[in-house]
Amino acid sequence: MTIRELTSSVASRMEAFIHQEDHTRTLPQPYGKGLSCAVSYSRMIADLAAQHLPSALPLAMHLSSAWGLRLLRSDLPVNRYFSEVRNDGRLFAGFRGIELEEPNSAPILATQADGGFRFNGTRSRLHLDSRVHVVPVCGRIGHAGGRPEFAFALIPVTAQGVALSRHTDALNAEEAEGTEFVTGDVRLQDVFVPASEAVLFASPEAEGLDNFTLLHRLHVSAIYAGIARSALASARDSAKASHVPQWGLPLSRFPGTQFLVADAAILLETCESQLVTYGSRLNQLFNEQGGDRRLAADTGLLTMEYVVDTTHKILQLAMKITGISSIRSGHPLANLYATLRSPGFDMGQTDSANNRDRIAKAILQEAANV
Repeated sequence: MTIRELTSSVASRMEAFIHQEDHTRTLPQPYGKGLSCAVSYSRMIADLAAQHLPSALPLAMHLSSAWGLRLLRSDLPVNRYFSEVRNDGRLFAGFRGIELEEPNSAPILATQADGGFRFNGTRSRLHLDSRVHVVPVCGRIGHAGGRPEFAFALIPVTAQGVALSRHTDALNAEEAEGTEFVTGDVRLQDVFVPASEAVLFASPEAEGLDNFTLLHRLHVSAIYAGIARSALASARDSAKASHVPQWGLPLSRFPGTQFLVADAAILLETCESQLVTYGSRLNQLFNEQGGDRRLAADTGLLTMEYVVDTTHKILQLAMKITGISSIRSGHPLANLYATLRSPGFDMGQTDSANNRDRIAKAILQEAANV
């Protein structure tokens, strides 16, 4: 099957991004603009998410994948794909690095074959549209009695053995809420990749794969920060436009409303400040300024968990400020609430218990080493 075309609003936005060459920002020169500042990148993604979330999501995933490929430092023939991105407007699917044992899907296995590898398994819940042409995959190579290795490759969606399908939860969400998110599964069945087009890693924590994970946490955090910014802006406008009949004054003049707005603004500022902290640590790491990879990884996990959780709180405050109208069909805040609850809006950020477990272990291990 083929992934359905985007709705007109998303399609027009994507066309504008490509016309302005926004989709080449993280590609290396001469294919793109070579953006290397994580702080500027996160601000750009947050701005796009605040303006139009459905189009910001696939663009952010593409840009993060492109940046990770740029940092890979391998003989992988990525330049031909970079050329297709620039010349044909094609996009990469998202890749968050450590997703080798995805829940509710078959783990991807890479089996050695004559002259290369055969990949089998499923990548689930990818945000796909008709422009996504290349899917990054990482498969486990089993070695009896030895440590497993991992093979990373770029697989075109048109390759023999690749099948695309709509994710079941996403289909149900579309029927119920009319979401604009295009979420699907990519199933690989004996997809052959030549050895020259695969990169081998000893572990999923290897630097080349870990960079994808770090960038994934950055763009997820930025997207949620954009959602929080959009929610606060909607509540602010509502408070200024709504009047209390018996007083003849705008809602914004009342202390209760002002306190709620202040609470939301403080939370948003802490989200954006934390994004700057994380982005600065990535800049040190990626630009070879002696950055600490473990510190960056721990900061990224903490940042993503905090920004995701705080965005939900900001949205709740925004709905409280706006009142009963915020739950009516078609209201911007009602749409944001439905989006955050939608199974289709899954970027791997929803496993809060596991994220907090990893944060706690990192802190406790650090304390034990003191």
